[in-house]
Amino acid sequence: MTRARDVASQGGLVLLNTTTFSAVSSVSINNVFNATYDNYKIIYSNVNISTSSQNAFVRLRASGADLSTTTYHFGGTDTTTTATTTAAVSSNSAGDSEIYVGAPSVTNKHSIEIELYNPFNSALKSFFIRSTRDGFGIQVSGYNTTATPFDGLTFYPSANNITGTISVYGYKK
Repeated sequence: MTRARDVASQGGLVLLNTTTFSAVSSVSINNVFNATYDNYKIIYSNVNISTSSQNAFVRLRASGADLSTTTYHFGGTDTTTTATTTAAVSSNSAGDSEIYVGAPSVTNKHSIEIELYNPFNSALKSFFIRSTRDGFGIQVSGYNTTATPFDGLTFYPSANNITGTISVYGYKK
């Protein structure tokens, strides 16, 4: 017979950081990925943008600096229920300098969930992203080819300011 306390000690999520931000052009979280955990869940909640809807992006960070080289590779779908359309979302064949995570709006809150695998070791870093707001949704998966161990990330829109909350969780081994 398995008891609840036995299951809880075998795995689960551990909250590592929660950051609330208001009317900023970007938000960075440093020193949150380390050797204690291999995989992470990052949740962005109640995200909106100051003026018009803009694309939003994430970059990995090492020692307080963003990785902005074209080493992010991804693909997925961007769908809308209002026009019943689906579009492809992808990096160019050489890679991109950032990861697309959706398009927050002015009036409706945006939610983003990222599963990030192996950011702190020299292995291939991979990710899966789900994002939604007022009838729009994306699913993107991809990887980063850089051998550098990353300890943080930056979230930012292509223009204007953003408001919201980021929570970072580590998966117990």
